[in-house]
Formats: sequence, structure tokens, C-alpha cells
Amino acid sequence: MHFFYRITRFVLPCILLLSSNLTAQRSTPHRDEEGDPVIEHFDTKALGFDVTNWSCVRDRRGVLWAGNSSGLLEYDGHSWRLLPSTNDTPVYDVACGEDGIVYFGLRGAFGRVVYGADGRPRMDLLSKRLPPSTPLLTEVYSVLTLGSAVYFISEEAVCRWDGKSCTAIASEYPLGRSFISRGRLYVTVDSVGLCVLRKGRFARLPGGELFAPRTMGEQRPNLPDKVIALFHDRQGRLIVGSRMRGLFRHDGRVFRNIVSFSSISDPQWMPTRAEPLANGMLVVGTTHSGIWIFDSTGAVRRILDRETGFNGGSVNNLYIDADQSIWVSLDDGITRVEWPGEPITRFGAERGLLGQVTSLRRYGGTLFAATTQGLYSLRTRPSLTRRGTAGRSEFELVPSIRSTVYTLLDAGDVLLAATAHGIFAVDQKRQLRRISPEGSDARVLHALHGSRDTIIVGSHHGVSVLIRSEHGWETHPITDRPEDFILSIAETRDGNLWIGTVQDGARRLDLREGAMRAHVQDFDTADGLPGSPIIPVPVGGRVLFLSNDGPFAFDAARGAFQPDTVFLQSFTRPMHDVPRFLFEDMTGRVWMQFFEGNTLQYAVPLRRSEKRYHLAPLLRMSGDVISIMAEADGMCWLGTDDAVYRFNPYAPRRGFLLCETLIRRVSVNAIPVFFGGGDGQSYGSFEIDPDPAAIDIDYASGNIAMQDCMLYRWRLEGLDTAWSDLSASSTRRYTDLAPGDYVFHVQAVLSGQNTCDEAHFAFIVLAPWYARWWVWGTAVVLFVLLLITVRVIRRSRIRPR
Repeated sequence: MHFFYRITRFVLPCILLLSSNLTAQRSTPHRDEEGDPVIEHFDTKALGFDVTNWSCVRDRRGVLWAGNSSGLLEYDGHSWRLLPSTNDTPVYDVACGEDGIVYFGLRGAFGRVVYGADGRPRMDLLSKRLPPSTPLLTEVYSVLTLGSAVYFISEEAVCRWDGKSCTAIASEYPLGRSFISRGRLYVTVDSVGLCVLRKGRFARLPGGELFAPRTMGEQRPNLPDKVIALFHDRQGRLIVGSRMRGLFRHDGRVFRNIVSFSSISDPQWMPTRAEPLANGMLVVGTTHSGIWIFDSTGAVRRILDRETGFNGGSVNNLYIDADQSIWVSLDDGITRVEWPGEPITRFGAERGLLGQVTSLRRYGGTLFAATTQGLYSLRTRPSLTRRGTAGRSEFELVPSIRSTVYTLLDAGDVLLAATAHGIFAVDQKRQLRRISPEGSDARVLHALHGSRDTIIVGSHHGVSVLIRSEHGWETHPITDRPEDFILSIAETRDGNLWIGTVQDGARRLDLREGAMRAHVQDFDTADGLPGSPIIPVPVGGRVLFLSNDGPFAFDAARGAFQPDTVFLQSFTRPMHDVPRFLFEDMTGRVWMQFFEGNTLQYAVPLRRSEKRYHLAPLLRMSGDVISIMAEADGMCWLGTDDAVYRFNPYAPRRGFLLCETLIRRVSVNAIPVFFGGGDGQSYGSFEIDPDPAAIDIDYASGNIAMQDCMLYRWRLEGLDTAWSDLSASSTRRYTDLAPGDYVFHVQAVLSGQNTCDEAHFAFIVLAPWYARWWVWGTAVVLFVLLLITVRVIRRSRIRPR
């Protein structure tokens, strides 16, 4: 997207009001100010598939497989593909085996995914290999893996696949839900109870009769009970979850109730599935109330439902991947929850915040957010006793300001808010009063020399100074030029100011004689600046000038600007692009956002004396970063197009597992010839006709959680001599390739420096038919035969003479 467009849309109102944000935000950690985890929803109906999803799993490449009513869905982070079921029935459950193969259960059948010579996946029904004596199966609703074996469970039998043959263990009574934990297969058997499979028999656990489906149904006949979870806790004790009665712990003889669900007063509470997390918490999916997170004591830690942005209906299944992300299979799509939510949590419309977040500031211990919809403050409400959850932090609209608020600045006893209708002062009781003349305009606020009494104000027509005295606040113009739209203000170490504008370059304010007598010097294209918006930013003790053409620096000796080469070369590894957002916080961290992707990354100085930076992992958000505020405790708040994100640098990192690079599809003249997805198989070289030959290669990374952060580089062996530059594009097209052998290499790169495993695809562009060896060989043979024929004819004519 064009830089000027991004500036005018996202930056123009307020971005890089960074000079005002550079003031230290000294506060104690606010641990209760925690938002919601990042939630991503996939509407499978809108994607062209059935709306209902029964289960999902990620294979060892990182690709997601979902059991859908249309068949098996495959998602690589960029695109979805459907593998229709062989008997046109829903896929109820999926699992990834130790061998990396994906297994599935259908109505009356089960099988695995295999790949053809062209990489195209297809369903191989293993149920056809069952002995003839096996009872007729109905729905195969559960697929579980245990070592090299895979178990397929229906009401009639447990079927086992060992990689070579299929066997079945029939049951006298209907089988219920099944689980695998600590190397054992547990099954609920009607009229019997909870059993463990031992040597081909169902042996009931001591006290397991408590979970006989028929007995459980007698608890509340109109609402039958079911086992929704079974796992061992971190102390090795067996835990069983019941839909109606809660959690039970087995002591080797009996089951004792340790957590009761009866205290939950939500009338729509109806758990369907539960899965343990690595940190000892339990995720519970429900029919109408989203998902609930319980801690190890049984207390409700978090509720994610429609009120908190969880856009989903009844939970059919839960899956916890290696990143501890929660995948929720729903009757109206698939939802991914990044849990634990740390280090990033989100405050959006579901938390009361509306509009584009233009500025963030803490005042009087309270966090304030300026948006295009007004001024908001973050408040922590009391515990929600109806649900038994902890306190919930939400944003509340501050009355009286209904227009866009561009900048916030802490002026000691009041918080200053710059708007298109002037400057307002907000006291600790959230009462407002105007301190600028009626009809005035203010966009940027900067506290001069850290003072809270002398404020430089940028507007759409110039610069002024706001001074506080014993008589109140007074405004005095410094420059007054029509259409002189001020973008940002940065202060140098010597106390001078640099002003960035939309179309009039930059200007420097010499304040040695005071703000009222500031000397103004203009700089534009004649002084080396590009003709695009200019944004001065203080970084590393210098002022950089961001522009459409990259960062510029001011050469004081020449009195002119030139492209900056110092900052971009201050990193331990080269950056892949020029940042369009820069901010240095009080700890020395530098925050950056690039053109490609709605992600942010930060650099930390290796040693302050060396002026060197190391790129830290990326942070994924839902939009472009517009404002930022870093606090003294290291906490950072980021404002985007539609939300505020809270970054806790002390929380454990997650979501950065590097996966292999995947070639997903190769098309020739828009016709697919290869479907990636095989488990490390070698497909050899594909032959491609040359006339015409437009070759499209689609690729992706198996890291779905960070897919938007991935960049790619490629080279075509046989054509390129070096890797390409990094790009966010996930497809590559080649046309008019000369005949010959080629190998396409592609590599996913995270954070501009961490590389994933390389993928490659070999192909041969054939020569035109008239240039192939057999054509020339045939022509040579025909020519020789022609010469021989002519010679024979000539001799035959000469002999009679």
C-alpha cells in the first residue's frame, strides 16, 4: 500500500505524537488491567464449506485439518482446501498419528489421508480391512492415537490399526466417550461405567460405575449427564470431568468430587467438552456460553463468549495445539484462541472501546485512551458474581467529548486532550473544561523540556504555545500558515524542536530566546527532503525523519538532509524493510512496524554503549499501530485501528514455533498439476509443456499463529544465482522459461532473521515438439533414408545404360 495513503489514513490524525509519549510514564504494575486473548474466527460457510465443524487437529507440519460436515478441511494459514468424504458423510473426528499421517472417522467407516504421485490427497478407508466378523459400525465418533497404534471408536466396537492390519474389539454394551491418558485407553461403557482397555478387554476401574452413561442419566432424566474430560493432573492423579457434577479425582479405589459445577448460576451453562492446558488449567466448552477457563482450584479464571468477542455457537470439540492455542470446533465455524493470552491481551469493542486509538496516557493511576469516538478511561469492575469470575477491566467513555481526540498529555494536576474543537483539561474526577479559545484546533501536544506548564501545540494551520500561569492557560501563536498541517513534534537534546508536516516539509524551531520568540527555519525538497509527509522521531539520541522514501537525517554541517544510513545499520542482522513506525521507550527499546503485515516487533540494545540492536519477536495485532505508551515497569500499551493491546514483556513468549516451509500447489496455465502436503515424500521432477507456460507456485509456513508475520524468499535454480529479497507474497509466477531443468527453492522467515526449513519443487520445462531429440533424430533418419533412396534410384537409372 502506498506510504502516503497509510500516512493520511492512519497517521495523519495523530501518529507519532511520539514526542508527547516520550515522557516517562512512572507507575506501579497494574496486574488487574488485563484484556482478552487474541481470538480469530473462521466462518467455514463463508469459505464455501458446511457451517458445522466436529473436530480439528494440526499435523506435524503445522497444517490444520478439520472434520467438517462436507468432509476434511485443510488449512495452511493462507488458504483452505476440501477433501470430500468418500461416502458423502460428515467427518466426526480427526487425529494425527505418530507417523505424521492424518486419520479420520466417518459414518460407518474410518481411514487415513494418503497422497498420490502428484501430491493430491485422497481418503484411504482402513475400515475395509476389518475382519468379516466385525459388527456393523454406525458413527465412528472418536479417533485416538497411542504410540504407533490408532484407535477408532464407535458404539459397537473399538477398532485398532497398527500400521499393517486392522482388528476390532466388540462390546456387549454401547460404548460412550473415549480418552487416552498416560498410555492407556479409557472408554465409558453403558451400564458398566468407566473402563480401561487391557489385553483386548474392557476392565472397569474401581469406582468407575459412577460414570456409567445410563446411571449418569438418572441424575437428571431430562438432561443426561456425560463424561466430558479425562486426564492426569501434574501430580499424576486421574481426573474425570462430568457434565453435570463437575470434576472427580481417583484415589485408586473411589472417585471423589473436587470441583462442583452446581455453583455456576448461568442458566445457559451446558458443558460439552473439556481439555487440560499445560499450566494446569482446564478449558471447558459449552453449548451457548462460549468457553470457560478454570484454574487448578476450580475457580473460573476467564469466560470467552459473545460478550468478549468469542463469535461462536455450540462447542463440538476442543483441541490444544503445541503452542497452547485453543482450537474450538463449532456448529458455526472454527475459532482459535491464543491462550495463555499473555504477553498480548486485547481491549476492543467488546471491552467498551470504540474507534481508532490515537493516543494513550496514564493519568492519576488510570489509563486513558483517545480515539476517533472520544475519550475513554480504563476501569476495573467488581467481580461478576453471577459467573464467579475475577474483576473485569473495561473502557468507559468520558462524558462531554464526543469528537475525535488526537493527543493526550499529562500536565500534572490535569490531563490535556487535543481535539479539533480545542484543548480540554480533564481532572481526576473526569470533569472537563476548555482551556483554549472557542473554535481553535489542536492536533499535537508536546511538553517543552519536560515542563508541564509550557506546551507546544500543533494544529492544521501552524504551531502555537500554551502557557500556564497563575491566571490560567494562555495561547500564543508561533507560526500561522493556512493548510500547514502539523503531523508530529520532536525535541532535540539542545532544546530545539523539529516540526513535521503533511506537505510542507519540516521546520526547526530555535528556542534559545524562549518559546514566545522562537526562530523558525523551513526545510523542503530544496534541502534534500522528499515531497511526502515528514515525521520527526527521536531514536538513539538522534532525530530521524520518516518519509515515503525511508528515514532521513539532518546534516548540521551542510544544513541539509540526506538518507539515513546509521540507524538501519545498527542491527545485528539486516532488516528486510524500512520501518514506517518508530518509537523509542524509556528503557531503550525501539518499536517498529513495517509496510508488510499488521505486526509489530521491537529491538533491544545489546549494550547501550555500542548503539547496537537485536530484533525481538513479532507481536501480532489486528491493525496498524497508531499510538504507543511504555511504562516504567516495562508494560507497553499499543493503540491500533480498532483496539488497545497490552504487552507484558515478563510473560512467557508463545506462538513462535518455527515450522517447515510448505509448497502447497503448483499450477500451469491455471491448471493444478501438484498439490503439496505429502509427508516429506520425494515426487521427482514434473514435466511441463512450454507453450504457453505460466507457472504459479503457492507456498506457506506451517506456523499458522504467526502466518501474518511470515516473510518469504525464493530462488529458481537454473535461472537465479541468489535468493530474492524478503516479501510477504505467498505465490510466485514464472513465464517464458527456457527449456531445461529447474528447482524452485523457498524459505519462510520469521522476524526478518529466523528461518524455517527450506522447501523445493523440481520441474522440467520441455522443449517445443519440433526441438525435441526424437524429432531431430527422426528427421536425421528420414534425411539419411532420403539420401539412400536418391542414391539407389540414380544407380538404377545408370545401370541400363
